Amino acid sequence: MDELFADLDDAARLALDVALGTAAALGDHLCGTEYLMLGIFATARGEMSEVGELFVLDELRIERAIQKIRDGHFSGAEYDGDPPLSPRARIAASTKRHDCSGPTGVFELLAGVL
Repeated sequence: MDELFADLDDAARLALDVALGTAAALGDHLCGTEYLMLGIFATARGEMSEVGELFVLDELRIERAIQKIRDGHFSGAEYDGDPPLSPRARIAASTKRHDCSGPTGVFELLAGVL
């Protein structure tokens, strides 16, 4: 997982860390794009926070959506560490800036999720 974090800026690292921690805390066997979305908006600052407000994407609303999506699919298992990223979440987390001008940020994570 360290190689994935290497190309992320601080905000994207924090969002991914929240996503992984939430998936583990809920006992999910994979950290999917729904958790990335939660991580992005739970840690949103500045312009990303404004995007969240515009689309009414706050932490509680996304958590409720995850519960509805995952209802009955949780293993409830305790994990030693974070669950792996799903294939789609791994692609989202490796989305590069369109001009390759720097590390992957939260806007690139969001673009990868969408």
